[in-house]
Amino acid sequence: MASAAGAFGSVGLKPFLKIDRIGYDYPRHLGSFQPATRLHQFEQQSIKHGDYANWSKGSKRAWTNLLKYNEHDVRGMKHLTEWILAQ
Repeated sequence: MASAAGAFGSVGLKPFLKIDRIGYDYPRHLGSFQPATRLHQFEQQSIKHGDYANWSKGSKRAWTNLLKYNEHDVRGMKHLTEWILAQ
């Protein structure tokens, strides 16, 4: 039986955005970013340190990357939709 992931290896927006002919410039540093893992990290930081100001530098950097990741989800979906409609 074929995998639900199909030819891309995973189900999600990111694999589509990385296809050359789609023409979306997906940031390399977000390629392996795992938002669910980071959300768990933020939960732990909140429990351990309270306010964001007290979080570790690494967690603050991960928060910034989560915002960038989500930005590319929105911009990428817009780009993919426009690309499909133009075909």
